[in-house]
Amino acid sequence: MKRKRKLSNKQKRARAVIVAVILVIAVVIAVIIGSSKDKDNDIDVPSSSSDDEGEKIVVHINPLTGEKDFPADAVNKRPISFMVNNIKIATPQSGIADADICYEVPVEGGITRIMAIYANAKDVVKIGSIRSARHYYLDLAAAHNTVFVHYGKSVIAKKVINDRSLDTIDGGSVPDGFVQDEALAREKGREHSFFVTQDSLQAALDAKSTKMQSEITPAFNFADENTATGEDAVRIDVGFSKYTQSYFIYDSELKKYKKSQYDAPHIDANTGDQVAVDNVFVLFTPIEIIKKYKNGLVEVGLESGKGYYASQGKIQEITWEKGNYGDPIIYSDASGSPLKVNTGKSWISIVANNRQEFVTYQGE
Repeated sequence: MKRKRKLSNKQKRARAVIVAVILVIAVVIAVIIGSSKDKDNDIDVPSSSSDDEGEKIVVHINPLTGEKDFPADAVNKRPISFMVNNIKIATPQSGIADADICYEVPVEGGITRIMAIYANAKDVVKIGSIRSARHYYLDLAAAHNTVFVHYGKSVIAKKVINDRSLDTIDGGSVPDGFVQDEALAREKGREHSFFVTQDSLQAALDAKSTKMQSEITPAFNFADENTATGEDAVRIDVGFSKYTQSYFIYDSELKKYKKSQYDAPHIDANTGDQVAVDNVFVLFTPIEIIKKYKNGLVEVGLESGKGYYASQGKIQEITWEKGNYGDPIIYSDASGSPLKVNTGKSWISIVANNRQEFVTYQGE
């Protein structure tokens, strides 16, 4: 059996030094790793900031406007879209000025209807009058994962809703979701008299046990800072048809476009104010009458096309495309790069290809 060799004092001191060095290195590594973790934990995500005392303040982003004023209880909640009457006799409407996005699209007879979308259901005070759904509006509503509110539906829309099992609130089957203005019904007709209020909307959502929780994709590729790009555009004319012609006038003090139609300011009855938006889109697409239906129903192409985007007094040419019915519209600038959209409210006009000559703009 071998005898253990005793270490000399010199060897013992050397071993002690090595052990001490190893311990020091281990401590230094631990400190570096810990510091790195602390730094990682201190990195602010885009939706947070810090106050003067260093505490994090969470800032929620409105997915439809890109603005940093969104209440916490509305985050990851589905938007609500409303099918709003826009025939002249039905004006002024209520609630469209407060909507985050409005789509205006032709229906039969040269008239248009407006789909007004609210990111936060609690922002709805009173909106309407509410009219019947058209199938292409359902595609636009699905692109934002909205709960779609309407009063009646076309035969095609009815089939689409049933085939896709879409989440909609129809006044024909959920009457508690609507209130009727009886005086308006007598004056202008029953079809122009149904509205949705905050109380009636919540009653309808509860009655249908509507699932509101869902992750919501931003509506646009929002710019970090609002900028003006393109040619001067202080006035934009949009001629949907001989019956419906609208125009937007840029207000340089507000930095918004004020909307007019039927040769008069487009007024919101809730406030008496003219509708004003930060962004104006005009999208060109094929729009044709469906001959098999005698009531003049139209087909609106939602595949791709050209158009314009205006903001802060400037306008530029764009292209757009949409995939399946639930996919969002993707916008590109003239170079093919993703379009940077300024934060704020948007008005999107969808116009027939054969009406492009009736869409014009003017500089100073």
